[in-house]
Amino acid sequence: MRIQCPHCGKAVQLNERSLQGAVCPACGSAVWLQPRLDQSAIDLAFAGVGERLPIERSVPAAPPAAPTGPGAAEQAFVHNGRGVAFTNQGAYDRALAEFTRALQLDPNYAGAYNNRGYAPAARRDYDKSLADFDRALALDPKFAAAFNNRGLVYMARRAYDEAITDFTRAVELDPRTALAWNNRGFALAAKGRYDEALADFSRALQLNPAIANAYHNRGFSYTALGEYELALNDYNMEVNLKPDRPFAYYNRGFVYTALGEFDRAVSDFNEALRLKPDFADAYYNRGDIHRARGLLDRAVADYSEAIRHQPDFALAHYHRGEAHHVQGEYAKAAADFTALIRLNPALPAAHNNRGLAHAAAGLYDEAIADFSEAIRLEPKYLHAYHGRGLAYAAKNDYDQAVIDHIEAIRLYPKAAEAYNNFARFWASCPDPERRDGKVAVELAVKACELSDWEDWNCLATLAAAYVQLGDLIHATHWAAKTLELAPETQKAACRTALEEYRQRQAASAGST
Repeated sequence: MRIQCPHCGKAVQLNERSLQGAVCPACGSAVWLQPRLDQSAIDLAFAGVGERLPIERSVPAAPPAAPTGPGAAEQAFVHNGRGVAFTNQGAYDRALAEFTRALQLDPNYAGAYNNRGYAPAARRDYDKSLADFDRALALDPKFAAAFNNRGLVYMARRAYDEAITDFTRAVELDPRTALAWNNRGFALAAKGRYDEALADFSRALQLNPAIANAYHNRGFSYTALGEYELALNDYNMEVNLKPDRPFAYYNRGFVYTALGEFDRAVSDFNEALRLKPDFADAYYNRGDIHRARGLLDRAVADYSEAIRHQPDFALAHYHRGEAHHVQGEYAKAAADFTALIRLNPALPAAHNNRGLAHAAAGLYDEAIADFSEAIRLEPKYLHAYHGRGLAYAAKNDYDQAVIDHIEAIRLYPKAAEAYNNFARFWASCPDPERRDGKVAVELAVKACELSDWEDWNCLATLAAAYVQLGDLIHATHWAAKTLELAPETQKAACRTALEEYRQRQAASAGST
């Protein structure tokens, strides 16, 4: 599937069966706009006990034990009903007491075991729930509701294979149970089996068109498959049915972001945050859109909120660090990447980006150490070789700078960026005796060829190389092409360079 990078607008290919993210090849930004399968739907299922709990005894698989006294079965039925009522009210202790009393009166009451399993599940005491659901199924192996409920417990524990097995048994025993179809679809989607999940969600909605969770989950699966219009339809249905669900707005915001409809995306993230003020992912994604629009203060504020609500949010540190860097807040950027390194010491990008911040602050030794660590962790890290080469050059260690640029080309002989970086070195080396316009032009032409003459940055380097060579006619020509292809955020700088070359060309013509 492909989504639009919110930072530069280029299309980014994600893994077809995963939405875990990718790095934009155009701008190097991490793209992580993760929609959510709403795990809270499991809690909602347990909270809605009264809608679907059987309060009549199931038929036991074996002859029941003798009741413990006259009228015991009838009394057990009454206590079971009271337990259901208390569970609906959230009075779980009183519910447990009623179900336990029902089971004391009738030890073979499978329905009471099933119902008692709900109360601890609602409080996430899943061990007790499993014991009760297991007992219900031992007494009645054809108890579809108990299979469904035990599957929910497995799903809450993210034991999706076991959950799928139980939901499958539930729909085999009672194909009319819409919620069991929805639940199996959830587990299948969590496993990345989206086509199968879609079939289950659609079956659930055929049986009951009012299941908001089924629309949400089907929308997630359509999103994962890149079927954005179908996903939007489902999220719209969910919002109509349940306008107080923050995850519906969040997921719809993701789809709008993927489509590049950023105004609508921001509106949905705003609503998600109104409903769930601690929604870290919504702050993060809204921050990404602000950053894409150049609203860096607002982006930093959103990333900071995401981190406040989720201190280990690695990507929020990553992108806040990038935003600080663009703002010229290099110490703050380094602090964010240091926090990211604490969270994930083996992440090469964290070391590389901290190196960039140190280099921008003039701390070249620290920068070189960071770039070297990034290369140790990822020996083919092209950006780190480039950064270290620049840091060496800033220290007047030009031989080491050349070594890093040559190594980058050796590792990536077909990477336009590697040739472009080396061309920049020869065109603008701080040591005038090291500058070589002829070599710079040769390398820049190679970079342009590898990028099909469509990369504005390579064209800009070629123009600068011709300036160093003294060929202002070609420099002006390629600077004009650069201005045509450059993104809006870079056009001002490109226009300035073009005017400078034209003035120098005119001055040169006048002097002759």
